[in-house]
Parts: sequence; structure tokens; C-alpha cells
Amino acid sequence: MDNAELLKITGRGWKVFPCGTDKKPLTQHGFLDASSDLTQIEAWRKKFPGALWGIACQDSGFFAVDLDVPNGPETWKKWTEEHGKPPAGPIQKTPSGGWHLLYKLPEIRIPNNSGKLAAGVDLRSTGYICTGAGYVWGKDGKGISAPLPEAPDWLLKKIEALTIPKQPAGIEGSQSIPEINPTEAAGFWLAKALQKAYVGNRNQTGFDLACQLRDTGLAYNQAERIIIQYAANVPGTDYSEAEALASLQSAYNGTPREPAKLPIRKDVPMPEPPEPEYPPDFYPQEEPRRYTVRNAAYALEPQPPIDYLVDRLIIPAGIHMFFGNPGAKKTYSLLSMSVCAALGKNWLGYTTRKAKVLWIDEESGEDHMARRLGEAIRGELGNENTPIEFVCLAGWQLDDKTDPEILRMLIEERQADIVIIDALADVMGGDENTVKDVRPVFLNLKRIADKTKAAIIVIHHSNKLGGYRGSSFILGNVDLMVHVKSEDGGQFIDFKTEKVRHGEKQTWSARAVWEDNEFYLQSEATKKHAESLSPSETFVIKYLKEHGDSTVSIIASNADVCSDVAAKRAVYTLANSGLTERKNPGGKQSIYGLTEKGKALEV
Repeated sequence: MDNAELLKITGRGWKVFPCGTDKKPLTQHGFLDASSDLTQIEAWRKKFPGALWGIACQDSGFFAVDLDVPNGPETWKKWTEEHGKPPAGPIQKTPSGGWHLLYKLPEIRIPNNSGKLAAGVDLRSTGYICTGAGYVWGKDGKGISAPLPEAPDWLLKKIEALTIPKQPAGIEGSQSIPEINPTEAAGFWLAKALQKAYVGNRNQTGFDLACQLRDTGLAYNQAERIIIQYAANVPGTDYSEAEALASLQSAYNGTPREPAKLPIRKDVPMPEPPEPEYPPDFYPQEEPRRYTVRNAAYALEPQPPIDYLVDRLIIPAGIHMFFGNPGAKKTYSLLSMSVCAALGKNWLGYTTRKAKVLWIDEESGEDHMARRLGEAIRGELGNENTPIEFVCLAGWQLDDKTDPEILRMLIEERQADIVIIDALADVMGGDENTVKDVRPVFLNLKRIADKTKAAIIVIHHSNKLGGYRGSSFILGNVDLMVHVKSEDGGQFIDFKTEKVRHGEKQTWSARAVWEDNEFYLQSEATKKHAESLSPSETFVIKYLKEHGDSTVSIIASNADVCSDVAAKRAVYTLANSGLTERKNPGGKQSIYGLTEKGKALEV
């Protein structure tokens, strides 16, 4: 199941638990274990990869109308034509082609499939519905996030007309019988019944369990939830929920005995629960401390060099920001960089490490984003296999409680190395000029980057004075800040690092080229760049322009304005500047030639 979808479900307070592909619970007490706690869910997710997820209906505040094919959808269509369409709410299509329609729990009691409304039309209330692979939620106003509507009156009247088992006097709401915590009762009596249940005595054991729950003082609707779990966990496939509910009805129509008590004493151990299909060690362990104390010896250990994703600019697990005025071509510049990184190609003289790229677009929309990205991919000779993906207008709020966790899961799911967010103002609800509103956004970005090791690049806007817009907290919490300048409608783009935590500040330029439905950036060298070259560097550039690709030894042996040693050193210095590059990686003799940036120099 998509992790973002799971987080949307729990984000609205619905409680979930893992199920097998047969829709049976994988936890010891089934939907009684259902939770919306992210820590618990993450533990289950790791324990049961690929599981379906059950959603406990009653605990999540809804009941479901279950339309089974072939009769259910036809019956529902007939009812809605006769009585009128009910308001839209969350709708889910099941793998078998049926539907689940979700409504708020009303004041009347909703039975759990104990009486069918019609052929193929069932109810889910004290039980659960499943979601995951094969289940499809509706879109827009009918998706997971759609508000739960009130059930239409005509539907409630049909439910009230069902024959619902009456509860014996003195069971529900009685003051003479002490209220027992249903989870405690379930944990003991359900486990005890499952120990005894085997093919041949499941009905009798179910009836005994129902009597025990009745005598414990559980209301009928509480006991109904537990007996459904009994039916879901007993061995064999031919014992139905309906049989278990029939036993419950018989038990609750009988005369209660003296209230049962849970035999919990320090000197009398509880019976061991039955061994489930998966060991019940899915509960999260004790939380580790939030910090680790290091010492000087740790600091003095050899550290590996920074493994740049884009040389001297973009680092794994780092936070980067590119900002500029509207029309400065920030998005196009980063589209060019991201496509080059996805293809493992040099970008404006900067080497890249091949990476998977994920765009979080909150400005362009799918049509504009697809057109722009398509231009950039074609401009760099990429194809449909270029490892770059995008998500548009999803309404991310990185100062929200759940969205940062959803984004982290998405990055891990897509295995993204570089994540580009366009733009900062669109993913926060507060004021970018105040520390209290900016701080949670950047702390969440840091946590995401640290956990996923992805490089995060945020696109931002300039203020009226030409600097970045917003609180000074932003500058203090990025590893790299690049100012992008370009005339709106012009071709030339200038880049300048305003801050770099790892390395030296740099400036570079490019020319934006659009032609034949393609876009690319061309390195733009100026005369000022050429004038800054040393005599030995100027010699190497001139030599390679005149003679083409050459070995380092031949270049050095022809030096006439500097020593051969200085000429050799110049070849490597120019390579670091992106003006020369090695043409035969792995060869015995190093052959170097000019890059496009080097060829453009006027010397």
C-alpha cells in the first residue's frame, strides 16, 4: 500500500492494523489492536511488508455499506433512483469489483453483517474493512480525505427495520454490574477461547465465549466486536462470522449468571495466548535516547571525503536553496541540473553523480511541469527511462504534523537521491518572515534529509532589495544558498553562492537555449574569466585549441611560456575548474581536451 495513502488514513484519526492477503488480522487481537499511532504503524509496516491494512470502522467513527457483486451495486442503484442520491463521502472499490460506502456512525446501533439489507448489501460497523493492494479509493470529493457524510434517512430506516437481537435487561447501562474494560476482557477471554477452538468444537467454544462476555458485563455491541475477532482467528475456513454472531445472539438472549471476574492475581499467572500466524513481537521497543554523546577521539577519526551529488554544490543529506526574482529561470535552471544528475552528465562544468530525482511541485501543475521537464530531458538527450519523477499540487504543508512524515515515506519509497521543492512559500502555512513559522519547516526538512540521506533543494524568491525573502533563520539553516539572476525574457543567467558550508564561494554563468521543443543550459564564459588565468593555464588552453586532445606529457613537453611542471599542474587545475576534462578514463597515458566551457574562452 502507498505509504502516503496510509498516512492520510491515520491522519484523519482512523485506526488501522495489518492483515494478510486473506484479509485475516496479523495481530493477536485483530481490530482491537487498531491504532493511529505512527510509531506503532511503522513497526507493523516493517514487521509485515506487503500486508493489507484493516480499518476498524466503529473506532474510526464510521460504518460501511458493503456492496458485493453482482447484486449489491444493482440494488444500491435501484434504491438511489427510488429515494435519491445520498451525499458523497469516502468511497472505496474492492478487488472483487464491489464497493464500500462510508458514513458517520448514527445514534441507532448498526449491526455488523448480522442482518443483510438485501442480497449483496451488507454492513460493517463493529468489524473492519480492508485497504491496500487491489483496493482503490475514489478521487476528489470521494477519496480518503472526503468528509464523512450523514447516512440518508431512507438507509437508516432500512437498517432499523432489520431484526436486531435484543439485549437482556440489566446488561447494557446496568449500574448493578461493574463496567469491565472491553480490551482487558477481550485480551483474556478471547485468548482463552482461541486456545480451545479447533475444527469440530468452534461453535460450542464460540457460544461459551459469548456467555462469558455476557456474564462479564459487556454490552452486546462490545461483545459483538470480540466475537467477530474470534470468528476471524479460529482455525479452518468454513466457520463463518454469521455462525459466531448467531452464538452471540443465543447467549445474550439467555439469562445472565453471576458476573464473571477476570482471574488476575499475582500468584496465579495468566494463561499464555495462542501462537498466532506471526509472533506478537510487533510492538515497538523502548524508545532510544534522542542523542548520542561523542568525544574527541571520535572527532579525530578519519572522515571520508564528501560524496558530492553535484561537484562542490549539492551534498547528500544537505539542505540547499536557489533563490531569485520571478523570471530568473530558477525552475528551468534546476530542471537542467536535475536532468543532468539523473543522467550522470556534467552540468555547466560541474561533474554529477548519477542520482534518482524527485520534484515536489506546488507552482506549475502537471501540464506545465510535464512540458518543461520534457524539454529539459530532450535537451540533454535523455529518454523515458531517465530516473526523474514529479508530484504536482499535492498541497504539502511542511509545518503540519503529518505531511513531513508522508514526504519522508515518499522519498524512501521512490529511493530519491535529490528532492527539489518548488517553492518554499507554497509548502508552509505561516509567515516566512518570522522565526517561529520558518523554524518548524526547516527542522522538518533537516530530519527528512538526515533520515533519507537525500539532498533537498528548495526554490525560493528574492525580496525587493535583491536578497532572499524571509527570516535570517533560513540562511543559518541551509548548507548552500545560490542567488540566480536573469532578465525576464533574457537568455543569460548568472549564479552566485551567497553561502556554502562545505567549500568555497563561486560564481558561474549560463545561456538558456530553447529550440525544437528542447531546453538546455550552455556554459557561458566571459573575457573576465580568461583574464584571470595564469600564464601556464593560458598556454594549455591555447595548445588544446590548436592541437586538439593531447596527452599530458606532450602538452608539458611543448610548454614555451612556463615550465613543463607548471604546464602539467595547469592541466589538472583547469580540469577542476571545468575547462578541461580527461578523454580516456582508465587509460595508461592521460589524454585531456577542452570542455565546452573551455572552448568558449577567448585567450
